[in-house]
Amino acid sequence: MFDFAQFAGTRASRPTAFIAFGEESASTLPCLNLFEVGTTGKNVAAGLAVTSGTPTTPAGQIRVLVNGSIRYIQLFSTSI
Repeated sequence: MFDFAQFAGTRASRPTAFIAFGEESASTLPCLNLFEVGTTGKNVAAGLAVTSGTPTTPAGQIRVLVNGSIRYIQLFSTSI
């Protein structure tokens, strides 16, 4: 778990992101994925990262910044 420290006073600037990902070698064998959940030989528990059925009830979005553009990942409260 990562936490921004709570402190008394005023923050000098607003952070752009809590976690930021960068790519140093975009033109020579660039990274294929922004992040990966479960790696070869170290997979997550079955059913943890995927679900059966079709999402039906929108329940918010996760806002992410991709290459300077704001994108949203849709979240659902149901999957059947």
